[in-house]
Amino acid sequence: MDAQGAENGTIRYGFGAWVADPSRNCLSRIDTDHEDETHHNKIVTVTARAMDVLVVLLESQGRVVGKDELMDRVWQQRSVTDDVLVVCIYELRKALGDKARSPTFIETVFRRGYRFIPTVRIMTTRPLVLGSSHPEPSDEDRIDAAPQGIPSDPQLGRSNWIAASIAATLMVAGMTTGIGTPGAPSEAPTDNKTLLTASSTHGDPKLETDSSERAVDRTVDRTVEKAMGSWLAEARTALRRRTPESLDRAEQRFARVVEVRPHDARGYAGLARVATLRADLRLGDRFQLYHQARQSAERALELDPESADAHLALATIHLLFDWDFPRAESQVLKALDIEPRNPDAFQVYSWWLSCRSRHDEAVDASRKALALEPQAPNRFADLSFMLSFAGRGEEAVLYAQNALDLQPLHGSANAAMIAAQLVRGDERSATARLHPRLRSTHRDVMRRGRESSQADFWTSLGVLLERAPDDHELVSRAAVHAQAGEIERALGYLERAYERRDWEILWLDRLPGLAPLYEEPRFRKLIQNRESLAAHP
Repeated sequence: MDAQGAENGTIRYGFGAWVADPSRNCLSRIDTDHEDETHHNKIVTVTARAMDVLVVLLESQGRVVGKDELMDRVWQQRSVTDDVLVVCIYELRKALGDKARSPTFIETVFRRGYRFIPTVRIMTTRPLVLGSSHPEPSDEDRIDAAPQGIPSDPQLGRSNWIAASIAATLMVAGMTTGIGTPGAPSEAPTDNKTLLTASSTHGDPKLETDSSERAVDRTVDRTVEKAMGSWLAEARTALRRRTPESLDRAEQRFARVVEVRPHDARGYAGLARVATLRADLRLGDRFQLYHQARQSAERALELDPESADAHLALATIHLLFDWDFPRAESQVLKALDIEPRNPDAFQVYSWWLSCRSRHDEAVDASRKALALEPQAPNRFADLSFMLSFAGRGEEAVLYAQNALDLQPLHGSANAAMIAAQLVRGDERSATARLHPRLRSTHRDVMRRGRESSQADFWTSLGVLLERAPDDHELVSRAAVHAQAGEIERALGYLERAYERRDWEILWLDRLPGLAPLYEEPRFRKLIQNRESLAAHP
């Protein structure tokens, strides 16, 4: 709240069993006559714009507020369409459990605007007055008539309208005790039937109003559904690109869905998918990201048990973080049962099959994902990885090249090609593919990369990893040291990766470069611990 609001104290609005708190953008329903927080049995958060619209309606209680006036006072001459107002009214009705056809709170007055129906109480908790040892008591002024004297200046912000509303309230209170001025405006009609009759110029007012309200309701539904569809489509397209920028865009769109429709499972499921992909790409703390993903996915399933994306997000968490193979399989099969043509579900299932050493089945599942999205570079890259883990290097190179043909700078496609070349035994080609990455990072690395142009792949990879933080690429560091004969250091890196639940541990005995460690007791213990955790997570 601004300085003026702070000076006046915290201002809330009561109507019926509800209290609106603009300072927190929330609506509270109480089950007693006290305005104590402990008595609240429901608190609903709304968007800031929706609360601004509500405040205008509350301050104009009993008066029909036109659409243009609402747009001017809330958006203040910003270039927006009328749809934003329709969405805000829809959000407020959802939060209050109101219905457009038989409203209790917000009435649509055909061709005129909106009117707030219940009597409104303005409640202010005033701060301590200077020179007094006691704070002033709380005010609870009842507005029994429409405050027609409030100025209609579109430049006034929320705090100015609060002050104007208080002044209008005192004026109304004066009129009720006989201290009003001659010619004071009469009360606005509070009876719905009277108001609706006044707004209709011909025909049966009830039939015309019912028809208009149904039309408005249909317009609201179409507008909201259109917006939801657009945001969800944009978010899912961005998800498939799997870049930091695209994940930011996807998160913004899914967050808007949750903001406008807090009970829409699709928004929460999408946020869960964003968090799992960020964790997989190491774009933040993996423990925190997987925790966020789990919360969002579970919330989505509370709202819609048939949310395939929520089941898929949980499958990813159970597989790549919990290493809980039974629950991961159960969740991914649920997702496929709900959406049999979901390419992401087939891809996660292929990961599960691969880390269970069912490589041929994993390749088949990955092919199904590719068939459903034949122009997606990441589908070719994922299939290439599955082929590499199956030891089919020649085929893996072909699919990695297909991914690079579609998008030459695709990070996963480049990594898939390097893995495929190593499986095929072509370390020279893998080394050459690393050098552009070496030259693009730092002058010192570029110089050392050129000097080591004749060295093998593992030496070049070690040069590249020197520029990465110490806790990144632990399994790759282990492979470099294993190839250099530094077994203790290699095992130390793997044990750190195990403690952090790095997903590479799932394919520990299939990754190139770790062969020198296969017979080491500490390496075998890591494999056993992983299997034991998977059986008893």
